[in-house]
Amino acid sequence: MNEYDFVLHFKLADPRTDPSIYEDRLFEAGCDDALLGIGKLGYLGLDFIRTAENSVEAITSATHDVRSVIPDCELYYISPDVVSIPEIATVMQCSRQNVLKLKNAHTDTFPFSINSDAKSLNWHLAEVLKWYQKRGHNVDLTLLEVAEFAMQFNLEKQNQNINSDPDLRLKARALVS
Repeated sequence: MNEYDFVLHFKLADPRTDPSIYEDRLFEAGCDDALLGIGKLGYLGLDFIRTAENSVEAITSATHDVRSVIPDCELYYISPDVVSIPEIATVMQCSRQNVLKLKNAHTDTFPFSINSDAKSLNWHLAEVLKWYQKRGHNVDLTLLEVAEFAMQFNLEKQNQNINSDPDLRLKARALVS
């Protein structure tokens, strides 16, 4: 059994709902291993440290616990996934400058950023951790597990939210291949 640290972001069915009304019930339903983020009406974030056999089990059981209290909530994002240079530095326990040096010294192998805005580049944490691991560095394997699943879920969720023409989807997929 390992401890998995992740955040589940939920949208509540009624955007006017004060998420704090669920605090006690979530605790009683098994979310006693989570800190609640209730800063915005209609949304709820839960920062879990959950013990499980693997990250999928941890995230799935946490989601089930939340939905047992709030059945009509929508899980819309799992983190950690998208990270900036400062966040990568925190994970790697080094300076931002060191991350930038690594990125610039290994432009041929460092993962592609998911955007091209030079002022605030972002990456999928799982891709950066796998790259760092391939370079011979130790990475937190539970964090890598969570980041891989979070990335997969978030990409699936984005895909689900795109109600585009199937022909466009096929043409886009052909460009990816």
